[in-house]
Amino acid sequence: MARRSNAEKEAEAEAIKNWNPRYKHNVIVYLWIYGILGAVTGITNDAALSYYKIVAPHLISGLNIFNAATAILMSVMIATVHKWGYRKILLILPPMTAIFMALTCITTNQIIIMIAYTISWTAIGVYDLMYPLMWTSYVPGKIRTKMFSTVMIVNLITQTICTFLGGKAVVWFFGLIRGIPYHEASVLSGNSEMLTGQTLADYTNSYRILLYITAAVTMLAFILALFIHDVVLL
Repeated sequence: MARRSNAEKEAEAEAIKNWNPRYKHNVIVYLWIYGILGAVTGITNDAALSYYKIVAPHLISGLNIFNAATAILMSVMIATVHKWGYRKILLILPPMTAIFMALTCITTNQIIIMIAYTISWTAIGVYDLMYPLMWTSYVPGKIRTKMFSTVMIVNLITQTICTFLGGKAVVWFFGLIRGIPYHEASVLSGNSEMLTGQTLADYTNSYRILLYITAAVTMLAFILALFIHDVVLL
């Protein structure tokens, strides 16, 4: 067993040593991008849905339908990867996410919010489908399984952290807007169904601030995508 383990380590080391530098570069850049998207997903899967529950209840009640629509659109987008290349797709996705996520904060029209949600969540979801393609093309077989684990762990860590911090950020923003201590804001937000009038408006705006920040963070992925060096795949 020890011999096989040593042999596997040697094979991995050899694979890393002979790893095409351009392929390795793209994989490392994508790890950073996917880490950022993990942070974004931590917000969109928790705080954002709480926000939409307030401003677009019909979206939440029909969430399965909208998620099915995003799945179809994701499939269409991922089918274009080999035609357009990873870099072009990765440059398109962050602006799509940022613009349409921000749009859900600007408008109060539920139909527009539903459409914007579908487009922005499609853009976010494509990242989950893209790395298996990239890993299959760019990562040596000997270390592919380890790299699959690495990319998922990176995403999970940032997603977990931002899921935890997202709710706290909303309460903090709420307290700042209302001019009240964090503890008092936390008590009020814990009974959000009872909020009305200006208090509810301030609470809703707290979510909007967080989503604006999240939209801005996605543009970091755009900057990183500039460093992707496409390789033409036949």
